[in-house]
Amino acid sequence: MKKCVYISGKVTGLNRQEAMSWFQQAEDFLVSHGYAARNPMRLIPEDASWCSAMDIALDLMYDCHAVILLNNWRDSRGAIMEKQWAEQELKIPVFEDLECLIKNL
Repeated sequence: MKKCVYISGKVTGLNRQEAMSWFQQAEDFLVSHGYAARNPMRLIPEDASWCSAMDIALDLMYDCHAVILLNNWRDSRGAIMEKQWAEQELKIPVFEDLECLIKNL
């Protein structure tokens, strides 16, 4: 069974295509290294409110083995919440670097 990694990063305030590109690059990297990637940009409806998007995002994390934070995560209230949820509630590792994730997961 492939290990599942949730991708977290800034979405709000970015051009949708720019945000999608960042998430897609991470997904492509993870998949090419044998992981199942959980990309919220593809799984959360574009018209979802912020609160609804966060509810869906946190649910998407439940069966993941880790979280990867994109470089812009510190500028995102949602990504900060996802990091805290992963560490404090789900007790799964959180990585800021894809290479580090590959070496340690």
